[in-house]
Amino acid sequence: MTTKMSGAFTILYSIREGMQQSAYVKEDKQDPHSTWGKCMYTIIVRRIVRSGFRALSAGNYEQVLRQFHPQVIFSFIGPAPLGGERRGVGAAREWFQCLFSYFPGIQFTVRHVIVQGCPWNTLVATHLSVAAPRADGSMYQNEAMQFLHLRWGKVVEDRLYEDTYKLAGELQERLSRKETVVQD
Repeated sequence: MTTKMSGAFTILYSIREGMQQSAYVKEDKQDPHSTWGKCMYTIIVRRIVRSGFRALSAGNYEQVLRQFHPQVIFSFIGPAPLGGERRGVGAAREWFQCLFSYFPGIQFTVRHVIVQGCPWNTLVATHLSVAAPRADGSMYQNEAMQFLHLRWGKVVEDRLYEDTYKLAGELQERLSRKETVVQD
């Protein structure tokens, strides 16, 4: 029986077949295919998460939105206007537009990514740092956590937690400056 495979799946299949024939695998009491597959899946998910934050740092939130399920639950714990729960890709897009309007030049640095589960039910926890330039040349800096729930490679739930005390003060400053500019 021959099947058509491409790219990474062909490589993974070839590696798996080679592992089945090795003596090392025969001595292992655990299922090495399961362990190998989980390890590869974890590495792939970590790379996708890091790539998403690099895209956001470049201002490309559309790349991230393409990974969202159409009925995604997107939640940001924090003060208005960024805080709250949104449903659907359109509402998440509006949130990103709002974020980039308040924090132009925002940068994300991923510190740790923890992946658990299988492709049909994956949980991802990400620790990251956030930095954004201020009008006076200094930098706003904060820490955040992201909790993702993935199903078959699509984000079905995205919950962001940032230090709300720092964020509330920063938003208040930025909003007051925007109001001052508009009134002048």
